[in-house]
Amino acid sequence: MLLTSGSPASANCLIASSNERLENFCLIERTKNSVIPLGLATLLDYRLKRSGRSTGIGFPVQVKQTDFQPFASPILHYSPNINGGNPNKQLVLGGVKFNSDPNLKRKKGMVIGANFGLNGRSIYGDEKYIDINLNASYAHSPKHNIGIKSLAGNFCSKNHIKEGWYFDICGGASRVSKKIQNEQIKYTKFLISKLLSSHPFKHHQNTWGLERVFADNYTQNQFLFSHQTLSKAGYLWNVTIKSGEPIRGKLVTRKDLNWSLTKEIKNKRFKISGGFRSASGGKVFGFDREEQTNYVQLSYQVFKHVNFRLGYTKTDSNIDYFSASEPTLSMQFGSLNF
Repeated sequence: MLLTSGSPASANCLIASSNERLENFCLIERTKNSVIPLGLATLLDYRLKRSGRSTGIGFPVQVKQTDFQPFASPILHYSPNINGGNPNKQLVLGGVKFNSDPNLKRKKGMVIGANFGLNGRSIYGDEKYIDINLNASYAHSPKHNIGIKSLAGNFCSKNHIKEGWYFDICGGASRVSKKIQNEQIKYTKFLISKLLSSHPFKHHQNTWGLERVFADNYTQNQFLFSHQTLSKAGYLWNVTIKSGEPIRGKLVTRKDLNWSLTKEIKNKRFKISGGFRSASGGKVFGFDREEQTNYVQLSYQVFKHVNFRLGYTKTDSNIDYFSASEPTLSMQFGSLNF
């Protein structure tokens, strides 16, 4: 690897910001036996050391083996159910109509607030490290004078096994508190990933995994597969498929498909994503409940640390009471690190 002041084709590697492992693999593959600028060499050395490669590419600079970073970020988005209430319509079962308490009906609108948290990493071996994230947030509705409180924490032990193969163990928990209803969920994940290149400028990550979901009144196993491709032109493709086991008497996810395409256009990140989810197994006064949800969403980087999101979600249920169509609207802000 030689140094120069030129600009290599590896610049498009950094589009995969949500996948540090694929980004690093792309940078390594595209700089093999190449002449690269000093700035990129310094960045690559730092990134490799942050992922547990103690020598990086040979620069003398060292990185902290354990590091924690407090952060804060604003919240501004549309919520279709701020209070955790019921749909604003009649429940009809077998021709019998039920009216819900007006005080328990859902409220929708814009919310504004703040998120505070802590990101951490501890390196404990060659390409072995643990990532930790803790965060707490509060979003308030000026229109309804109520708010949403959220607490979440997760960890992920990331481990290199052999050339191109990785094994990760992850877990987490979250709690969302609303005026009428609280939601709590925990999970563990066991993931095996493979990095490969099908072309000098086309790189992939395939992941197979088992996720165990712990809800308030049931536990479910979900099997997943995801594929990401990073192309020479800077397109990042992502597809994730999940299959969940049935739980008698509980409405649970049975099939879940999500996809996205990300590209930088004139130094602005643009992303289009969508998905399909089917759920079944629920019971309402003895009647079966099944649902299918479709969504599509666009995200555009308005400024360096500000993204605008606009989308639409539609849920079709065999019990009309649970069918819904809602817009997705939010501004995402970059974190302020302390």
